[in-house]
Parts: sequence; structure tokens; C-alpha cells
Amino acid sequence: MEKLHKAKDTGFAIIFICVLVGLVTKHSAWFYAAAVATLLAMVWIRPFIWMSKVWFGLSVVLGFIGTRVLLGSIFFLILTPIAILHRKSHKNPLKLNNEKDSLFIPKNTRYEKKHLMSPF
Repeated sequence: MEKLHKAKDTGFAIIFICVLVGLVTKHSAWFYAAAVATLLAMVWIRPFIWMSKVWFGLSVVLGFIGTRVLLGSIFFLILTPIAILHRKSHKNPLKLNNEKDSLFIPKNTRYEKKHLMSPF
């Protein structure tokens, strides 16, 4: 059943692409192809099953490649320059290069029950 549903979706996509190409190129052959695909999708859906396998397989491959390209380009075009600018600013927000022996800050506070009941 899932194959037939995907085959219908593929048939409708092919019809849409044929009509769209026909509108852009102004060739009537594309409209005839869309009419034939419409009749075929309404009467006999089986020929679209192999097309749906190719169509959805292509979408999986493009999705796999596209996300890696998109995330990689975001990383290198946005995050890398921000990191370089941050290093050039010589700020040390984590105080990793501290001159002291320890980063421990002593607090002379006596904790009571009320501090544990509402810590925030």
C-alpha cells in the first residue's frame, strides 16, 4: 500500500513538472505529456512504482549530501570567522591562563537550612 501511495505522489510530481516546464517553455508537447501522465496515474499506477523508487532514492541521497554541505558551510562561513575574531581580541572569559596558583574563591558563609530549601 505504501508503494502505491508513493507512486501516486511521484505521478503527481511528474504531472506538475510537465505542466511547469510547458508553461515556461511554451511548448505544447509538455502539456500532452502531462495529460498522458494524468491518464496513466488515474488508470494504471504501476508504471510509477519504479519511478517512485528512483525519485525517493534521489531525495534520500540529496538530503544526505545537502545537510552535510549546508552544515559544513555554516560552520566554516559563520562560526570559524567568529572564533578567529574572538581569538584576536585577546579576551579570556574562562580565565584559563591565570597567574594565581588556584582559581578557588573562598567564601566565609555558614549555610543553613533555609539556603537548601530555596537555593535560587
